[in-house]
Amino acid sequence: MFELGEWELSFYEIEGSKIYIIDNFYHDPDTVYDYCTKPLPDPWKHNPHLGYNMDKYEDRRLIEDHDGLKDNYYKLSEVCGQPPEDDLKFVTNVTKFIDRAYNDFDNKYWWPHRDLGYNAIVYFDDCSGTNLYKQDTPNPFLPEWVCPWVFKRDWEVIHTTEAKHNRCVLFDGKKFPHSMSITDDRMFDNYRVNQVYFFYEQPS
Repeated sequence: MFELGEWELSFYEIEGSKIYIIDNFYHDPDTVYDYCTKPLPDPWKHNPHLGYNMDKYEDRRLIEDHDGLKDNYYKLSEVCGQPPEDDLKFVTNVTKFIDRAYNDFDNKYWWPHRDLGYNAIVYFDDCSGTNLYKQDTPNPFLPEWVCPWVFKRDWEVIHTTEAKHNRCVLFDGKKFPHSMSITDDRMFDNYRVNQVYFFYEQPS
């Protein structure tokens, strides 16, 4: 199922950090997409007594062990130069908006955050790319499941990666705070679906 396609690999730099683009990532991306969404995965960071997931929006994630991903992790590791996270798990993001007043994408960005190193995001639609933000901006005060939106006036976007079906984008998720880029209302009618491979920066 996770057989790779004939990669079309390119890269460019943002603030001295390489952004890698791999088109034609999977040989059969539709099968992987179905695996991500049928059935829909369980809610992620969901607490019915605290926060708004499954009320104002749907944030779902599938996380599971899958031996078929091992070779993919190591091939992506060769591209970004960082080792994969130890568990080599299959991880997805499946997101949709419900309440239009609450999900005010005109004035706010979804929760910017950092990870341990490079992220490889495989997009299965063009619904939403990924914003990279200025490095010295503060972390959000509240957890994502409590208050996922932050005011645009407090954050500076320095780059947005373009989502495209069966495209993988690798960027340094530790160097750049990042989050999904929402510029229209398609996520009220459609799920934003992607898969993520995680890597980490080794201590120097």
